[in-house]
Amino acid sequence: MHEMKKMGFAIGNHSRSHARFPKIDFEIQKAELLEANSILLKENLSEDLNFCFPFGDDSVNNEFFEWMYSEANILKSFGTAGLKKDHFINHLHRILMEHENFDASEIIKSEYIYYFLKSFFNKNKIRR
Repeated sequence: MHEMKKMGFAIGNHSRSHARFPKIDFEIQKAELLEANSILLKENLSEDLNFCFPFGDDSVNNEFFEWMYSEANILKSFGTAGLKKDHFINHLHRILMEHENFDASEIIKSEYIYYFLKSFFNKNKIRR
């Protein structure tokens, strides 16, 4: 990871054990994130702490998001809902690119088309 950092890669937090956050209680969620933060800081792998939810953030309580930004020093976080706006401005959603029948260009184009279609029905936003 140190070599990757030297090459310009950003090293971020993905939890200690790759847990499904909606399935674990708040105290365990906090411990998962803090333990991984501690390793990143101790090993000098990251100055700016970011967090990417393993398996996505669907059904994670707002309490965790509020705690993560205010007390755990997380600057940005990432979910897997595709192109959607989120209530938390520091939380961004990524597009899943693993698809055996489509290349990256086709996946991105379809995500944008889907996003604009959903906007007519106000379905392009995450409701928490």
